[in-house]
Formats: sequence, C-alpha cells, structure tokens
Amino acid sequence: QQQQQQQQQQQASQKPTSGSKERLLFDHLLLLSLKTSPDQPGKLIPYIKDALSVNRKGEEQKIPNNMKLFSFPDLNILEKEESTTIKKEDYTFVLTSEDANKQYGFCRRVWVNQVINDKLDSQKTVLLPECLCLLTHHGWHSLFSELLRLIEERFVSPARRTNQSAKLNTILGPFVSLLVRQQLPQPSKTLYISQDFISEPYKIHPSMLRRPPAFDDESPLISMNLRFLLTSMDITNIMLLFAALLFERRVIILSNDLTKLSACCHAAVALLYPFVWQHIFIPVLPPSLIDYCCAPMPFLIGTHSSVAQQIRQMPLEHVVFIDLDKNQPNAVISEWSSKTGSNEQNIYQDLRMLPERLLASLQFQLGKISSNLIATGVLDAREAAIIFVRFFANLLTNYRSCFQLEKSNQSVQTNAAPKYIFNKQFFYRINSRYKQFLEFFCELQMFACWIGEKQKLASIYGPQGIPRTSIIEKEIIPLEIENANDLYSLREFTDNLKVATQNFSNSFFTGLTSYYNMLKKNQNTITLPHSVSQPNFSNNNLNDFSNTNTNNNTNNNSNNNTNNN
Repeated sequence: QQQQQQQQQQQASQKPTSGSKERLLFDHLLLLSLKTSPDQPGKLIPYIKDALSVNRKGEEQKIPNNMKLFSFPDLNILEKEESTTIKKEDYTFVLTSEDANKQYGFCRRVWVNQVINDKLDSQKTVLLPECLCLLTHHGWHSLFSELLRLIEERFVSPARRTNQSAKLNTILGPFVSLLVRQQLPQPSKTLYISQDFISEPYKIHPSMLRRPPAFDDESPLISMNLRFLLTSMDITNIMLLFAALLFERRVIILSNDLTKLSACCHAAVALLYPFVWQHIFIPVLPPSLIDYCCAPMPFLIGTHSSVAQQIRQMPLEHVVFIDLDKNQPNAVISEWSSKTGSNEQNIYQDLRMLPERLLASLQFQLGKISSNLIATGVLDAREAAIIFVRFFANLLTNYRSCFQLEKSNQSVQTNAAPKYIFNKQFFYRINSRYKQFLEFFCELQMFACWIGEKQKLASIYGPQGIPRTSIIEKEIIPLEIENANDLYSLREFTDNLKVATQNFSNSFFTGLTSYYNMLKKNQNTITLPHSVSQPNFSNNNLNDFSNTNTNNNTNNNSNNNTNNN
C-alpha cells in the first residue's frame, strides 16, 4: 500500500499544469522588426517580419496581438535616440490569458541597418534592432535562452550576412522540424537533437539544452540568472525587495538595461519558493501600457528607466520603486505615493516584521555568496537558492500537525471521504517564536494557495502522508526532528528536576526528624559554657516544642493547600 501511495504521489508531482502535457516545445519562432508609421513620420511601429509557426494537424496557434509591443519595451528610446553600438540583449516577457495560462516570450536582439523616414519625411539609414522571439508555454528559462542563442549565432546571423531577405523557414525549417519531433524532455533531462542532419560547425552539445528540474525538486532560482540581482543590489536592498514581495506590495523595478531588468524580475519572484507570486507580473512593460502601474492590487512590474518620471506623475498609492542603475552597485529603493511623495522609512517596516533570527542568518549567508561572486566571479546558485528555502522551512515546521478533520467529517456514520482543514491558531501556538509574523503572513494569498494544495493532499493521504519528496519538505523534516528532540529534552529535564526536588525534601525532613530524636534522647548529656544557663530539656518542654512544630507544620500545610487551590 505504501508503494502504491508513493507511485500515486510521484505521478501527482510529475503531472504538468495548465495542459502543458499536450504542449509542443514552442508555438512560434518570430522575427520582429520596426518600420516608420505612414501617418506619423519618425514614429516607429513594430511588426512581424517573418514567422515560423509549429502547429499540430487540424490546429492553428494564433499569435497574440500584444506581443509586438512587448518585443520592443524601449520603443520610446529607439524613436528618440539613434544607436551607434550593437548591444546584445536577451529578455523575457510573460503574457497571461484570462484562464491564468502563461505564455513566455524569450527574446534576443539582432541589430541591422534599416532605411526609415525621419520627421522631415526624408529617408535615412539607421541602426535598429530586430527581435528574434520564441513563444512557448514552458517557463524553462535556461533551456530556451540557450536555444535562442544557438539559433541566432549558428543559423540566423551567418545566413543573413549573405542574404538579408533570407526567410526563417529556409534557414531553420529542417532544424525546427527536428526539434518539434522530439519528445519533451523529463525534468533535469536534456533535449535530444539528432546530429545527423546538422553540419559540423553547427553541432550542439546535449548539455546545452537541459530542462530545469521539476518545481518540487529544486528551487526555480537555480535556473534563473541570479548574477544580475547580486551585482546590481546590495544585501540590504535585496532583503527590502524580498520583504516587499513577501508582504505582497506594489513593486516597480527600473533599469536602462533590458537584460538586467528581465533577469532581476524573474529572479525576484523565484526568491519566494515554495510560494508562487499570485498577482500581476510584467517583467518588461511597454511604455504604452504604463497604466498598469496604477492597479489597486499587488504587482511586480519591470519597466525602462526612461518612463520613471512619467509613472511618478500618475495617481499611485504606496508603490515601492527600485532603480537598478542608480548609484551602482547599490540600488536605490524608495516608496512613492502621489499624495505624500517619497517615503524611505515605510519600506523598512516590512523588513522589521521578519523574524530577526532568520533574517540575520539569511543576510549573513547571502552576504558570503555575494562577496565570493565579487572576489572570484563564481556564483553558487544552488547554495543561494537553498538559504531562502531554509528560511521558509523554519517558518513551516510542524505544519502537518495543524490539519484537523472538518466537523462534518468527524462523525463515524458518514461515508464521505475525510476532509481536513488547516488550524491556523494551533499553527501559531506550536511556532510561537514566529507568531507575530505568521499571523500576518498566513492571511496572504500566496500562503493560502500553498496551504490549499497541501490540504487537498492531506484529504487524500492523511496529514502525515503528504509527500515529503520536495526540496522544502526535505528541509522541514530535520527541523521537526530537532524540535522534537528539544521537546523531549525539556520534558526529561522537568522530570529529573521533579525527582531531585522530591528526594531533597525527603532527605531534609528525614534529617530534621533524626536531629530532633537525637536531642530528645541525649538531653542530659549536653554541656554548655558556665556563662550560658543550662536549658531545661524536660519531657514536657520537648513535648510542647514538638506540638508547636506539629501545629506550625499543620498550619503551613493548610496555607499551602489554600494557595494551591
């Protein structure tokens, strides 16, 4: 039965979400470019120059209309300033549908010379970017970023150097056919690509296209580019960003570098593992959509620094701004409200609410990783991810013990499947050292979604049968054992103290009784100096003394009983 449960748990953990089991590796490979508006000279309009769509038989994948805007999130700068240098930029945008399905756009810029009409309606040749974009429903950042780099460097650029009008289907048709015919790799496995149809210069090493581990196996932070976050912000500011997201605030991240902006936004939400950001998430926001910054609900938005002043003039309410470019390497963080202006004090309130001991450990461990990165250039992403996992593991210790049967399911007569609910008050009591923080955190949406999934598993397998294979569970188990040992040691100490106190009481009163008997027996042998009068140890006096002590003891016992009552 245990083996059967383990198989069911593994199947449940490997079950893809949002219909991803039926998804192809990617839906579209697009080449987007810019052209001047016929009505407004000097104004650039993004358009799809070429497309290579992957469709099943009888199905047609539609290209989202708004993805053209997201492919050029710095369009306002490209219109005003002529670029003279070629800068490689990789960034990722996210499109969320009405049914909460996410589609990722992995972008890589290719710079070319184009002829456009300027504001004086005369033609000129300028250097403008084109965007090579992979649209997919899989958020595998490391795999698709590497695949896009290989496509651009080994296929698109060499072919376009000889023929600027070369079509994607001509360049990449056979290669894409190889990709889509392959079965999707399992978590932590590589995407196998047959090398038979690829010439020697374009050979691809299998390790380049490795799928990230499953969500439960490792933190998604491992597959993110954490380097930009650690080099653009100091440890205190990273903690401020972490606290703002943890308490579901409104956060806007600014940068002139789209690669840095995108990487920091995706890494920031990955810090929350095992929890998932449940609100608006736009890692690169086009200038034409900045009205999203006035949303009344929590959000994390990344946008180009050129629109920062325009955003501050909008009706905002307690929005945390993070400038990744200002005073490098330390980012400037401030809270802005259209009514009160900038207030840098409020942003520290969330940080002070975090458990002091856990926060100090988190800052110390992350500081060592950042110092090592600055000194050696080597980043241990796995170690960085695990210290955030341990932070949450300390807070979630013994959560399984807080599930209880719903009252309607406590009756023996009902045949309905048992349904468990999470007892927050009991959770606060058994984690009393973090009670102040947990009382606030457990009311947030990200915790409600996480504990809701655990509640479903508890109803299937029982609270103690919740799968313990995820990385967060593996960190929780030793902490629960340690707490159990501490509790056992405390009980053992109190039991020993009780026995020692009883033994001392027995020895004390036994000795006192022996001393009294000795006085009574040897009353005639006691000799005192001549200056001290001989006491009269008559039987009557001793009996009076004994009776007095007995009465005193009786009164004391009576008083003690009264106090105990």
